[in-house]
Amino acid sequence: MNKHKEEHQIVCQSTIEALFSLMEKKAFSEISVTELIQKAGIARTTYYRNFTSKEAVISTYIDDILRNFNAEYPVRNFKDRYQNEHILHILDYVLRYENHLKILYKSGLSAIYLDRINRYFIESYREQKLSEREIFDIYAYTGSEFNVIFNWLMGDSKLNKNEIAELIKRSINWADEKT
Repeated sequence: MNKHKEEHQIVCQSTIEALFSLMEKKAFSEISVTELIQKAGIARTTYYRNFTSKEAVISTYIDDILRNFNAEYPVRNFKDRYQNEHILHILDYVLRYENHLKILYKSGLSAIYLDRINRYFIESYREQKLSEREIFDIYAYTGSEFNVIFNWLMGDSKLNKNEIAELIKRSINWADEKT
């Protein structure tokens, strides 16, 4: 990895960690860029070279999670993505980042997660020249997954990971039509 990329990663990571640390203590809207850069230990120009807003910090964080997930659990086609084993991997990943996802939800920022996951799914199938129906199928899946996962994390659900995976799988039975 070249020095510039390494520095960029360090800046991004320190900014992300600082933002979530601040969000644990106060409302997102009350966090100033000045406060964020002081906590992250970076200069204002460095911040603006890497991010356009605090929301962009969140988007970068989610994009990194999705990229890492895809590297760890790649899929070959529609059907693989909607198999129980893959959904369980998704839930394991969600549990790995549970604290930050809860902070996003409590801060009213979970829509950024939904937006990034929608973009991620559409981009991951870009080469397949999706039809309009297939694009809306993806939105249906991501919306379902989003609602089930966030309500599971935020509620007092007694359902375990396997039961949640089965609920998600049932909600996307349209994936079988793709094979």
